[in-house]
Amino acid sequence: MSRQPGAQGRQQTGPVEAGMETIWRRGMVALALIPILLLALDVGSRLLGGEGSGDGKLVDVYLKYLGAAFVALLLARVGPLLKGKFYGVEVEFGETKLVADATMKATADVAALREELERVKDTLSRIAPPEGSTKKSLRAAPLPTPELGPVKVWDDPNKGRFGGLAEKDGFRLAAEFIGAEEARLVNVKLTVQGTDKLLTQKVRFFLHPTFPSPELTVNPMDGTASLDTLAYGGFTVGAWIEGTKTLLELDLSRADGAPRIIRDL
Repeated sequence: MSRQPGAQGRQQTGPVEAGMETIWRRGMVALALIPILLLALDVGSRLLGGEGSGDGKLVDVYLKYLGAAFVALLLARVGPLLKGKFYGVEVEFGETKLVADATMKATADVAALREELERVKDTLSRIAPPEGSTKKSLRAAPLPTPELGPVKVWDDPNKGRFGGLAEKDGFRLAAEFIGAEEARLVNVKLTVQGTDKLLTQKVRFFLHPTFPSPELTVNPMDGTASLDTLAYGGFTVGAWIEGTKTLLELDLSRADGAPRIIRDL
């Protein structure tokens, strides 16, 4: 018998074969893209601090069910060809050969797809850190803190906790008030600078806890660390020169030049 379908068989099945070929190609493209997208989402989630799905678990699950999807695509491709056997022995024999060839080609395609997916999985696993390490790398390191004593004044918690001195170890904490004597809100410029040495370390300022950001770290410029803030009412400011044991303390209500809203409230 002939290995090729007869002319009648070609006319009846040719358009169908073309349509099934299109379905097959699009299906194989979808099968190839889905795991890559899932891996990208998984890696992106872990890089942003999310839980992720584990090391390649999405691809493992996808490959587990790849066989079922492949069978469905294979039937879509060769199903109409099998109908040729109802049109005669010669056509049946020829179409069976087409089915065998299609099956072998499809098997090779799936093997190549799986190999490519494994390569993608291996590449992404090198890019993405192991599960759990992402969170550690993205988590902010705890800020260094000075050794402070217990709170002594409940409505002015910094008072007495920074040694009570505005000048110590060659450094001075000072305040400048910008505003009228009767102003209801004044700008306070806090500065820390050396009296007989150059300040090079960062300075942590401690404001009253009612401030939105009561602790602020400032890098010195030209030997001076300065901080501007709006305030009303007197309170004690603490300052710590990071990396040292130097603590400075200034009660704004007793500072030179403090306006009435700072002195008396």
